[in-house]
Amino acid sequence: MNNDTPKFSVISICLNEELNIQRTCESVCSQNHNDFEWIVIDGGSTDRTLHILEKYSDKITTLVTEPDSGIYNAMNKGISMASGEYVVFLNAGDQFFHRNTLNIIAAAPQMDILYGDLIITRADGVELLETFPDRLTPYYLLWGWLPHPATFIKMRLFKEFGVYDESFRIAGDYDLFLRLLYKKETTYHHVKETLAKFFNGGISTNPLHRKRLNKEQHLI
Repeated sequence: MNNDTPKFSVISICLNEELNIQRTCESVCSQNHNDFEWIVIDGGSTDRTLHILEKYSDKITTLVTEPDSGIYNAMNKGISMASGEYVVFLNAGDQFFHRNTLNIIAAAPQMDILYGDLIITRADGVELLETFPDRLTPYYLLWGWLPHPATFIKMRLFKEFGVYDESFRIAGDYDLFLRLLYKKETTYHHVKETLAKFFNGGISTNPLHRKRLNKEQHLI
């Protein structure tokens, strides 16, 4: 990996993910593209997560393990430590779809935001292909989403328009993309490739997720 000015900052967030973190680690380490740094933000795991991460210490650029106040606080920590041109979040359980994911993005038109399609892996093991539109409207973002592991954001956008609002528990993504995408100078491009596998076993599976998300969206 190039630790000077890497093309990509891959950030992984985890907390007590001993059952899921290894497949994420293997996915990062398998990439054919070497110009990236890997930042791991652990929320103070008490299971075997840190023991597993130790096996990849020669590949991890930065490892932080300390309590955080929530997912967006952890993600912002990662952003603050990143030095790459593009930031992508590959959190515990998530994987790049294949070994060439970073190569595909490196060869794509270098817009401010690059996003692709992904496979959603449900908790019961069923895999579903999720595709995304070429044009992103406020209405789409209200009911849709852009997946962290298949979305690459230029660091300059965080510097110019801010990071995740930590007052939100769920709608921080929606708030961020409204700020980033609807600035007239922001460009984006849909890479028509399957880029990642998203493990859908977190807060989004909770039946109260949509209710709280709607409540937070109304505050934006």
